[in-house]
Amino acid sequence: MTSNNKLFILLPPSEGKALSGVAGTKFKETDGKFGKSLAKQRAEIISALRIENGGSQKLLGVSGTHLLRAQQANLALRGAKLCPLASDTRRRLGSS
Repeated sequence: MTSNNKLFILLPPSEGKALSGVAGTKFKETDGKFGKSLAKQRAEIISALRIENGGSQKLLGVSGTHLLRAQQANLALRGAKLCPLASDTRRRLGSS
């Protein structure tokens, strides 16, 4: 069965992002194991989120303070500090 609907899963959910990060690290669209293949799509989504002021309640599926936090996180994606993966997550992804 095929579908004409597009599904994009390129960035972690904004409401789950940590408020901190590691100094000296900055998110780039080319980061990560799939960065090279997802860079163009990530850049397009980041640009679209900026145009939409971080995303609407309908788009993000949250409201109130969660919506404000998600919008702020989405607007700060490019260049945001990164949080290291936990060792169990790296193991599941096949990374060292």
